[in-house]
Amino acid sequence: MRLTLELAEHIAASRPGAGALAAARLALTDYLACAIAGSRGSDFQRFKAAFLPGAGKGQALVIGSAARVDPTTAALLNGYSGHALDYDDVHASMRGHPGTVLFPALLAARRGESAERVLEAFVVGLEVAGRLGLSLGPSHYERGFHATSTVGSAAAAAAVAWLRGLPPQDIAKALSLGATQGAGLRGQFGTEVKPFHAAMAARAGLEAVAMVEAGLSGSESLLDGPTGFIALMGFDSAAPEKLLPGWGAPWQIEAPGLIFKEFACCTATHCAAQAMLHLIAQHDPAAEEVAAVTVTFPPGGDAALITGPAPETGVEGRFSVEYVLARALLDRRLSVAAFDETHVSAAALALAARVTRRWDQSAPRQSNDPKTRFAEVALTLTDGRCLTRRETAVRGLSDPSEKFLDATGQNQTLLAQIRSMQSVADFDRFLSLLASAEL
Repeated sequence: MRLTLELAEHIAASRPGAGALAAARLALTDYLACAIAGSRGSDFQRFKAAFLPGAGKGQALVIGSAARVDPTTAALLNGYSGHALDYDDVHASMRGHPGTVLFPALLAARRGESAERVLEAFVVGLEVAGRLGLSLGPSHYERGFHATSTVGSAAAAAAVAWLRGLPPQDIAKALSLGATQGAGLRGQFGTEVKPFHAAMAARAGLEAVAMVEAGLSGSESLLDGPTGFIALMGFDSAAPEKLLPGWGAPWQIEAPGLIFKEFACCTATHCAAQAMLHLIAQHDPAAEEVAAVTVTFPPGGDAALITGPAPETGVEGRFSVEYVLARALLDRRLSVAAFDETHVSAAALALAARVTRRWDQSAPRQSNDPKTRFAEVALTLTDGRCLTRRETAVRGLSDPSEKFLDATGQNQTLLAQIRSMQSVADFDRFLSLLASAEL
């Protein structure tokens, strides 16, 4: 019954290197691009209306707003805006979205720490998220939990505890208090509640450390044993032996690393989308020439795609591979606007109805190993031709800077600050630029 404490000791001893910090700067760039764009949506405005009136006084920044609030409300709001578009980063080990949990918690938790230390804390939190994801195994996600929230709560607690320099015993308590708040169900995918999962986790991590600092002491071994977090939430795939070996060698932010999304929809659609866009670029089939589309996944490859071929809105369409492929055919690209709250057009629904999913039962189950991911798209044209393309990896963006500049109206000054900031004064200037920017 020492696994939680051993994890806490690894966290306390963590010292991320230059490569990990460079990757963290890219992650912050991507998070802010998503949060700034997400803060403009009507769903975020409704969410903000639910929580802002009851917010406590404070100086914590709400991205895209002039409001200054207490830290827990800021973490909640900034977590929601970062995940509102489903355009934010993805991590394979975690099987979730760490940036929109960890950065809101750290921004709200900061008490004058340097920019470099905040970035280091993000790396440590992501290490915890990735390793907890590996320890839970595939059953956690497949049975319906949303790891962004369930895993993210403990990871955010770890990041904030490391930022504050807590000793291992207190970090263990923070992990415990974060993990016990872990919640979030995939049944909410395609609704306005999904971003609340990220918001809950960011707030939970912040509150876990606040409780420890106030002297509350929960279990110090909540990850351990048959009634611990890993065993209960991992079901038949729990593998606690994967939690600690090779810690930081390399860091999870470096390998497998983060995927910065190219499209504002569920990552499980991206290989299929890439395949369709390749076929469009190579062969230029008109939508009316397409008689049928077949998309093939490995078993488990479409577990997150809970919306079928008839989504009512673009938000629901984020989790419909049929809609994604239909919009790609109609628009010849996939814009952020394709996945907004607008009702789906009759043309998109008619084309989505021609898409059929199938599963290659001879292929390894994807959830057992992310490297087995693939999607194969076959277009049957009205003239009898069949065009086929198979994609085996989500490419993502190597650098989300253009995504950031698009979201911020080409704010090169803020981008340059993110890329270079190191000191306390640097981070203070970053916050000032972020607060004063016309977003």
